[in-house]
Amino acid sequence: MEQLDTKFIQFLSMISRQKEIRSITELALNLGVSRRMVYYYVDKLNDFLKEKKRPTLQRQKRKGFEISKIQQQEIQLWMKAQETTDYVLTQNERHLLIGLLILIENKKWQLQHLQDFFHVSRNTVIKDVQLVKEWLLTFGVTIESNKKRGYFVTISELNRRQLIYQQLYLMEIAQMDAIYYLLVHELEIVKTPQELNQAIQAIEAAIYQTKTSLAKEITELDTHILAKMIVIVQNRSKNGWIVEWTKKEAALIEERLEFKIVVQLLQQLNGYFGIDHLEKEAYYYSVLLLCIEKNVDAHFLSNPFENLVYVTKNFVRLFEQIAGIHFHNRDRLIEKIQTHMKVLYYRHVFEVQMPNYLVKDLSDRYEKAVKLTEKVSIIMKSDIVFQTSFSKGLTKTEITEIAIYFEEAILKEQTRRDVLQVLVVSDCSTVLNNVIEAHLQQLLPESLVVGNLKSKSAYYYPGKVDYCISTNLNYVHPQGETVYVSPILTIEDKKRMKELGKKRPLTLKKREKIKLLLTEFQYIENQDAFILELEKLVKSPKRELPKKYQVKLVDFLKNSEFCFVEDQEDSLPTLLDKMSKPLIEEHYIQVSYREQIKEELNQGQLIFLYSKILLVHTDYRFGSIKPGCSFLFLKSPLIVKNNKEVQLIVFLATEETMAHVPLLFELDHLLQSNFYEILIKTASFQAATQQLQS
Repeated sequence: MEQLDTKFIQFLSMISRQKEIRSITELALNLGVSRRMVYYYVDKLNDFLKEKKRPTLQRQKRKGFEISKIQQQEIQLWMKAQETTDYVLTQNERHLLIGLLILIENKKWQLQHLQDFFHVSRNTVIKDVQLVKEWLLTFGVTIESNKKRGYFVTISELNRRQLIYQQLYLMEIAQMDAIYYLLVHELEIVKTPQELNQAIQAIEAAIYQTKTSLAKEITELDTHILAKMIVIVQNRSKNGWIVEWTKKEAALIEERLEFKIVVQLLQQLNGYFGIDHLEKEAYYYSVLLLCIEKNVDAHFLSNPFENLVYVTKNFVRLFEQIAGIHFHNRDRLIEKIQTHMKVLYYRHVFEVQMPNYLVKDLSDRYEKAVKLTEKVSIIMKSDIVFQTSFSKGLTKTEITEIAIYFEEAILKEQTRRDVLQVLVVSDCSTVLNNVIEAHLQQLLPESLVVGNLKSKSAYYYPGKVDYCISTNLNYVHPQGETVYVSPILTIEDKKRMKELGKKRPLTLKKREKIKLLLTEFQYIENQDAFILELEKLVKSPKRELPKKYQVKLVDFLKNSEFCFVEDQEDSLPTLLDKMSKPLIEEHYIQVSYREQIKEELNQGQLIFLYSKILLVHTDYRFGSIKPGCSFLFLKSPLIVKNNKEVQLIVFLATEETMAHVPLLFELDHLLQSNFYEILIKTASFQAATQQLQS
């Protein structure tokens, strides 16, 4: 057997389609490997070309190499032959297959059967099965075994299929097409890779046709998985294993347009596959269609979902309030989140858990948006309409999935476009692709993302591009340089992106300086001097990076100018005047920012972080220049609207690029400690801060 090296196949795919490799360094960068590994790949390829009596690749000093059409044809033939080569499985690949074989239970799988199938030792199989057992235990599922059935699990058919779907999802994310073929070949569904490709293409074509009828667009990734699921589940269906639904669930399914469309889809495929229990299976696939992610849903505002529209609008409004930001394209954001809220609603109704392999990375990389969304979801729990739709609240995964829409909106509003031509190619969901696009525009500020396309259509993109940024390891763009990245950009990916634009000039950001000038010259007074300074600023050829604020909450707590302790006062506006004074004097905010906050408070927009702790802020457009905060503690609580008590007020200055959000997280962490209790006892910010630090 020959071990297939994914990166080597990727290398072959790239050079078999590009006419010229300008630099070994660039090629290594785009593949995400070292220069030494590229040299190894070139030598390995040259050995093959020598066997075929073809000219080898000739490296040039400080340059790359050219590839002739004949060489490219030989490489493509070699790659095609590799598809039928025996595949040596990695440990992760064996785990995926063992899990699927036990769940599908096409035949009796015992230790010896698995050993023969994988061509590995008994001890290796024992270790593999143990790891699969540990994986299934995380879902509350126990693997049993006996002589009659071998390894098996006892769970409902719906839960079994959810676990099968999860494994297929992992396969698709890792692009394990060869592993999937091994599975369907073992299940005796198809005999050759060509036959499998024809089957998948037929199903996908039928699924794509539903877009017109449903006015909904399923993500490319989920389309691939759904097609592969239909192929796999035939085995269970033929043996009579069908998902059972209650009368209430069945009636709810039948009401949806998805049910009628799925019946037509399965009838269309029946002649091709011979699907058993067609009508009963239609219920399962209808639910699956309702519960998988959508890029587009033209019915996102349809009548049965008024409650979800209300929930979504409230979600966005609370996010803006807590974060102290403003979404210019608010309606579009609501449409996107509402589309996903419908999906989450059906997952709750039918108790279907869809996998999201990327959720951990999403939580880590987009921590700000996730924490803010989590805070909003906690507040929403007390909303009766929200409780009606999501009685159990939202899970961590669901919160993260919603947060990514906020992250996309924030990134887009912070991003400038310019001249570097970049094409994004990815089969992931639209929201993830948009996040990649927005990140690229920040990492390559002098760039223009000319397209955000699926791999099927990207190859025919007519325009010229400098770079193609692809999450699909099997895709090579015919023009420009193809650079591979993860669906969620890693730190290494971001470094590589920056390298691509290193020779480009940095963009100039003058907004903060203009804001300061407006504050300093007070708009009308000293107009001539202001215009002179403004001209200098605009004409200045110096280019600068956007200013990155690194402010800490403790810096304000230690500074007595920003901390106030007062006896009870009758007027909240009077307290805000005191708190805002140092922030205005030190050019954190303008007077207009404070007045806007007063207006919002007068309208009843009160944000309580915790009991008796009031947060006051609004978005930067009303005159906030840079992030900062001030604090005011009342020895006797103040009664505000709805008879609520206020004893600690936090005045937050916001900033356009959300640089103030870390202060919010620090504040939340501070209030979860005993800082507030110490403050009540001592009535001293200095004492509370010192005790906390000690």
